[in-house]
Amino acid sequence: SQSNDNQDDSSNNDIPSKSDNSTQIAQLELQVQQKQNQITETQNSITSWNQKISNYTVTLNGHKASLANAQTALENAKNEKTLRVYVSGVGWVYQADPRAIANAESNVQFYQNLVNSYENMILDANNEITKLNNNITTLNGEISLLQKQISSLK
Repeated sequence: SQSNDNQDDSSNNDIPSKSDNSTQIAQLELQVQQKQNQITETQNSITSWNQKISNYTVTLNGHKASLANAQTALENAKNEKTLRVYVSGVGWVYQADPRAIANAESNVQFYQNLVNSYENMILDANNEITKLNNNITTLNGEISLLQKQISSLK
């Protein structure tokens, strides 16, 4: 008769009661906390990327100003007739200095390359922020599902 009592007890243990779910609830709550920590870390990364974008933008604006100055210097070099050259049948004439033009073109290219680089760095940073925001959205969805599981166990 004792074995029947033991069997009855074990069959009752097969049906979990709400109060027996405390371990599972604790595990789920731990998962929620871990995901919330991941969100915080991701938000910190976004803040860091935004600071980089801000710094890149300041530098970019400086390079854009330098590019504009270099373009003006190139136009001036093309328009300034400072080199005296003898042209057969015409005589002495003043022409733009090809070396000054080449140097000015080189400066324009240099600053254009810097502007392009910083614009690409800003694009890359914005793409990284988009990925991080997508990660936060995914984590929030996972937290929502975990919280529903927790609610169903309480």
